[in-house]
Amino acid sequence: MGFMEDLVRTLLRQTELVDVAIEAEYLPGATAASTDSDIALGNRRILAVVFHPGSFGGPEEGSVFICKRTPWGDDTGLEDVEIDRIIPISDAFSISMAQTRRNAVDLHGNTTASILNQSQAGFLVTVVPGESTEEESLTFFTDNTQALRVLVAECKRFKDQAPGGAEFVGSYQAPEPFSWLRHYLSRTKTPQLSSLAWDIRVTNTPLHAQLSPASAGSPGDDKFDATVVQHDWVSKTAKATTTREQFQLKLRVGTFNVNGCIPSQDLSSWIQGTDTTGVGSIDLSPVSPLGSAFTGINTVLDQKSPIEPETPLTAKTSITTIDEYDLPDIFVFGFQELDLSTEALLYSTSTFREDTWTTAILAALGEKATLYEKLASKQLVGMLLVIFTKKEIVGCFSDIQVSSAAAGIMGFLGNKGGTAIRLAFTPPDTKDSTRALVPTVFTFVNAHLAAFDEMYEKRNADFQDVSRRLTFPTGSVQVMDNGNATSASAYSIYDCDVLIWLVYLNYRLDLPDQDVRDILDSQYEDKLETLLKYDQLRKAIRTKKAFEGFLEHSITHLPTYRFSPGLPTDALGYDMKRKPAWTDRVLYMHDPSIGFHQTSYTGHPRITFSDHRPVATEIDITINVYDKGQLDSIARKLYRQVDVLEHPSLQPALRLNTDSLNLGTISYRRRVSQELRLENTGKIPCAYRFIRPEDEAPLYPEWLNVEPLAGLILPGEVVNVEISAYVGDKAASELNLGPKELEWTFVVHTIYGRDSFVGVTATYEYTCFATNLDRLLRLKGSARSLTSPDDLLPEENARNAPKDFMKLINWLMGADTDLNVLFTTSADENLVQVIQECLDTGEEFTFSKNEEKTAIAIAFGATILQFLKAMPDPVIPASLHTQCAQVTNRDDAFELLEAFPPASVNVWISFTAFLHFVCQSSEDTDARVVQLAMIFAPILLRDDDAYPVSPFKRRRFLSFFMS
Repeated sequence: MGFMEDLVRTLLRQTELVDVAIEAEYLPGATAASTDSDIALGNRRILAVVFHPGSFGGPEEGSVFICKRTPWGDDTGLEDVEIDRIIPISDAFSISMAQTRRNAVDLHGNTTASILNQSQAGFLVTVVPGESTEEESLTFFTDNTQALRVLVAECKRFKDQAPGGAEFVGSYQAPEPFSWLRHYLSRTKTPQLSSLAWDIRVTNTPLHAQLSPASAGSPGDDKFDATVVQHDWVSKTAKATTTREQFQLKLRVGTFNVNGCIPSQDLSSWIQGTDTTGVGSIDLSPVSPLGSAFTGINTVLDQKSPIEPETPLTAKTSITTIDEYDLPDIFVFGFQELDLSTEALLYSTSTFREDTWTTAILAALGEKATLYEKLASKQLVGMLLVIFTKKEIVGCFSDIQVSSAAAGIMGFLGNKGGTAIRLAFTPPDTKDSTRALVPTVFTFVNAHLAAFDEMYEKRNADFQDVSRRLTFPTGSVQVMDNGNATSASAYSIYDCDVLIWLVYLNYRLDLPDQDVRDILDSQYEDKLETLLKYDQLRKAIRTKKAFEGFLEHSITHLPTYRFSPGLPTDALGYDMKRKPAWTDRVLYMHDPSIGFHQTSYTGHPRITFSDHRPVATEIDITINVYDKGQLDSIARKLYRQVDVLEHPSLQPALRLNTDSLNLGTISYRRRVSQELRLENTGKIPCAYRFIRPEDEAPLYPEWLNVEPLAGLILPGEVVNVEISAYVGDKAASELNLGPKELEWTFVVHTIYGRDSFVGVTATYEYTCFATNLDRLLRLKGSARSLTSPDDLLPEENARNAPKDFMKLINWLMGADTDLNVLFTTSADENLVQVIQECLDTGEEFTFSKNEEKTAIAIAFGATILQFLKAMPDPVIPASLHTQCAQVTNRDDAFELLEAFPPASVNVWISFTAFLHFVCQSSEDTDARVVQLAMIFAPILLRDDDAYPVSPFKRRRFLSFFMS
């Protein structure tokens, strides 16, 4: 097959074939009777006869595809091709050819067609789509006589066997015999991947979670699911196979509630990040427990293109930075409570405050200020968002838009609400200034939410309201469903690649004031993390009431609120009338393909003129920069390759290598896995997804996992799906109460196809971990020896204390080793597993002679921690936590033991006696008591929403038994 046929073939599904293709010159307005002088030149086209094999025994159906050739727009010399028009070869179709002699066009060159200064013989080809007038015919010129004769002959062959009844009204509405053409007629234009604004929340959502609800017998919305899977595959594959560069940006982002003050101190420590020593300002690299952050540089090298396997594309990557100086490329600062005057709340157009703070920022930059230029700003009463950038890259920013939304008193005053700036960054192209590169879109939001401790729900509502109302016009028009009305569409703050909130959120700590101060006054390193467990912002994220999907770096600085110069304060300088809290935060989300590495997140306590301390963070961002023309061209080819998903003309065929998997024996905290092989044995791409076996059932049980849960497979390709089992604490607590023999049925749904079923079986080994006290006391022997969940001692014969837990304590009590290393030193996980196995099997503890005694002791300590953490219920029932918190002396603490359940009393006395023994072996007994109380109080007296108890008071209760 020739070059023209190969080009057209890239447009087609595998269900259609190219019969013949020639290059010709389109002659608008010309007819078969035109003279040489009537002909205007310069419109290259490819004429191709494409046919669809007969479905269900019917005849072959042919159509003339008229296609355009366009360059990619880069220096590769490669070309793209797209469908310009499709003409079905029905019984009303006609084609004719007439010889002519004329000034000709070089149709075979690789450059733009040029007029030849010679007369050349050729043919005019006239195509009449149907029963129409002569003016509606299409005329072309070609000098490829041999190929033209074949094309005309094939057209006549398909016409002779074509069905009648083709009707053309406006755009072609194919009759049923030509239903396969609907696919091409509805997708003549494919989406431009480079110009679409995707909701960043969607790009961070796993593919399977984006699909419609489905279960066996109720497959969901296949059309919607096909579109989602198609786009996901095209987007990822196109970006992975497009030649690209990587570009690095350094951002410094800060937030500061200035309490109506004007700058009266040097701001350089906050603006530049210099001189940040002292309390509350620590550089770091760990990631916040709010969620794992994407860090580092995402680099994909030398990946083969799925478009043309015989001539693979390579994704080449190079990294570029703006210059050699280690200075931020972009400064973004958010201010709140800029102006607290009553007049400003009602009406304010003055830029005095903005100008004042802009001047202060530049002054804080010192001699570096000459390198920067103010790029954009937006003020709403007391909220100001301002962006500075290096002068050398100002031209790299485009589509700069601002927005604001008030959420203050009565929902419209600007003392609360948000401001936002959206901008597109396109790095300078050092290779070819004529190339169009795909920009990276940033959105920055500055917000001020409702105040006061008890206004937690109002803050959540403010976030949702501000998020919805901060929008940016797209400049495009959206056509309504009725086709008559139009309205301007808008980008939300989420339609971007990087979204950063630098904010005064007002979220507080759900702890009594004195507890907060006592914990802050503690000398132990985990005091901040202890407090952050009660942080309302983390609670909002955890419960998905606000900031769902946002990340925050680890907090290692003291609370930034509230300080009041001249008023009574505690030892750390906090206002005695306002509980300290982390009200000033920087939160973010970003596209997974972007490298986002936060190098610092700090408070700046030396700037003291406000009742807040400013916060700043530095971020290294690595973006993938794509050639727009190349990316869109590859995406179009990929769309054509898989857009049969939306309108399949053949049944997709997915074959599984098995309908049953046996994972063998599974045990506590040990992973086992097997692969399920999915093969596309059909002629068209197919999409698959795992669905629920029943409407109310989970996708899979707690002890199972599947990856990937959804995807697209090309004809002849294979995907290996990993099905794994891992029994964690939650799964073990459930499995310990059920049968040993486990089974589950996975349902693999082929979109627009049938469901396949895979049975998974396993044998569970019972464990003493993740078992409540009542069951532990009734174990006859080892947990592994149980034949069923009910194979227990009668209640009247229950033990006084759980033997497995006591074995751990007794071993450590008799160990000849330093107990000061217990519970605070990382353990060897292999040793921990050996100990767990011995407990579950009932065997004696046996270790290699090469193992150090200290390492073994540390592993025993870690196992005790794991044992207590894994228990479904705490040693002390939650209903007694309030009484424990009220105890203020040792005698009352021991007297309260009478209210404990018998099983809890024995465990409590035995374990606290052991902790007392550990503390007495320390050189600083009091310090060791405090340290262990901090570790074990949250485990033995767990947090419970129904019985909230101060962590300080829980520690105090435990310490009475250790001192």
